Amino acid sequence: NQYTGILQFKLGSMQGSFKGNVNLSNVNAPASYDIEIDGNGLLGVANVQGSLKVETVENKTLVQYQGEAQFGGRIASVGSRILENAINSLLDESLDALDKYLQVELKKHQK
Repeated sequence: NQYTGILQFKLGSMQGSFKGNVNLSNVNAPASYDIEIDGNGLLGVANVQGSLKVETVENKTLVQYQGEAQFGGRIASVGSRILENAINSLLDESLDALDKYLQVELKKHQK
């Protein structure tokens, strides 16, 4: 339940990458888990903590998540509102990509 990765991003005129660790805890697969992400790069540091819950509602999958992020260094100078919008956009894109992937996989298995 521990992973290492690199996140590349562009936020306004800033761009860069964060190398970080992802730790999953309180794992109750596939229903829920907590997540902690610690990353650092040339633009600063990031710490994200959150939780994810997945449940079936009327034959559909409902994903609920909540979290909090803290930033330090140059990236923190961008402002919390811009960072919040960027994070929400990244989450939306990630969940949309996951949905598309799962739809393709579902079609493969229905054949």
